[in-house]
Amino acid sequence: MATKTIAATMAQNNSGGVLDDVIQNDLRYVIKRRSLPQAILLI
Repeated sequence: MATKTIAATMAQNNSGGVLDDVIQNDLRYVIKRRSLPQAILLI
């Protein structure tokens, strides 16, 4: 499972694409706010 890091605002603005990546491409996203990890999105 590959991991990508994304800023919270970018995740918010592109939520549909991020969710599609997680589901279809078996990716994991680390969502950062102010350069600190805040959440992990995975399936």
